[in-house]
Amino acid sequence: RYVIFRLTGIFSRIIVSLRKKNYMANKYIKFITFFAVILLIALQIIWLRNSYLFAKNEISTNVSDLLENAIDQETFSRLSLLPKGTMVKSRPKSDSGKDTPEFAYMQESLVELGHPLSLDTVANMYREILRKKHIPNTFSLIMLKDNQLIAQAGDSISSSIFLVKSREIPIRPDYSITIQAQIINPQKLFYQRMGILLLSTSLLILFVISCIIYQI
Repeated sequence: RYVIFRLTGIFSRIIVSLRKKNYMANKYIKFITFFAVILLIALQIIWLRNSYLFAKNEISTNVSDLLENAIDQETFSRLSLLPKGTMVKSRPKSDSGKDTPEFAYMQESLVELGHPLSLDTVANMYREILRKKHIPNTFSLIMLKDNQLIAQAGDSISSSIFLVKSREIPIRPDYSITIQAQIINPQKLFYQRMGILLLSTSLLILFVISCIIYQI
């Protein structure tokens, strides 16, 4: 009986020890799982943020090029009003390698000839260009002189986390006067570029939350 009693005691201690080890092992597994899940969420958020910035930069480049097209159309519509043979300034040979648009060199001559740029006309042309490209056309155009606002056209500016600004398009060779577009409602463009990513991220976060709840 004594031997049986001792063996029973030994087996009991072994079982308790194993249970403690299993408890500790489960505790570590839960901690590692929780840490991995948090890390996965952080990586997903970083990826989502970088994708958003990439999409925003892509949209900004696109609307900037279209704004340049609108200013170019407006400039040449004024040139067509001039009598034949009228001379206007053009790009000098010294600036042949610069990215400055051709119309930036013409503006001073057109002002002197009584045909200054009309920001409202640029806005109307820009709106039509955006419409044809299926881009949301709620926007504001601002004209800046030495970084100071001197004119505005289009829609009223409203704050939005999705607000996209074009680059400043020069209408003077020295960039002293520029025009910038602010697209107020580009959400549709973001959804087109990031819809699948947003959906997959939402599903992943729901899955991760479920895992955390299960572990707890």
